[in-house]
Amino acid sequence: MVCPNSIGAFLFVKINMDDPNADIPVDEAISLGNRLIKACDEIFTLINDEMTEEEIQYEMYEIGKRHYGIDKKILREWFRDLYLLLYGQQSGPRWGTWISMFGVENFKNLLRDRLEKPFYFI
Repeated sequence: MVCPNSIGAFLFVKINMDDPNADIPVDEAISLGNRLIKACDEIFTLINDEMTEEEIQYEMYEIGKRHYGIDKKILREWFRDLYLLLYGQQSGPRWGTWISMFGVENFKNLLRDRLEKPFYFI
């Protein structure tokens, strides 16, 4: 089980790395962490190895819209948070392509590992 406080603490550090002068309350970061956890839970449920690259890409956007909102600037936060959690960087490959090449189960295992140990890259 993922601890929302650990993901919240991860995002607190991430936010403050982005803007060291930011005054982000820890409870706000925990709230952001909960949003990321809920979105990731949908990945485990909705993404499967029967899907095409395009279907995976579409679903990743839909998951982001449900949890982050439809505004493109806000939706970019979903992808940025996921890249930061998985790779420790703010951008990366197109999700549909990468997940298809890496393998859905491999991706889910990596995501599960990072959710359990979010400070891996920090």
